[in-house]
Amino acid sequence: MNRRHVLSAAAAGAAGLAALPAARADHHETQSGDHSHKLTGKKKADVQQMTEHVVLLNRVAEHCLEQIKEKQGDVTDHAQNHEYVMDCVPVCQTTAAFMVRESPLSKSMHRASAECCEKTAKALEDSSDKSAVVAECVKSSRKCAEMCRTYI
Repeated sequence: MNRRHVLSAAAAGAAGLAALPAARADHHETQSGDHSHKLTGKKKADVQQMTEHVVLLNRVAEHCLEQIKEKQGDVTDHAQNHEYVMDCVPVCQTTAAFMVRESPLSKSMHRASAECCEKTAKALEDSSDKSAVVAECVKSSRKCAEMCRTYI
């Protein structure tokens, strides 16, 4: 299994862990009739969007490392891109987990995630790396930032 597959599996595993509280909430609702913890269709879609964004961030991180190893393009630029996406990953993962749990701190995490995603998009856009995965990540980062701002 190569590094890309490991990173994607780790992100998928994180998504699965994020869904556990929702599964518990669904089970609790059927037992008690309490529907206060059930995620709406929009929130479920937003959690899915953020999870897919984390997978894409990891793909860009892997791409940047490969470019650095192969001394392709501007190595300093690739290193900066790698740093931005790797900083964005845990913020987005935590935000998704807070959404699933309907944490009272979600608003703060959405604010941080929106800022992080916007700065990541800007850094990648300004980068000399014009690869398809980087361009896709710019769009995904902007979309994620926009979505997060709807929760602030």
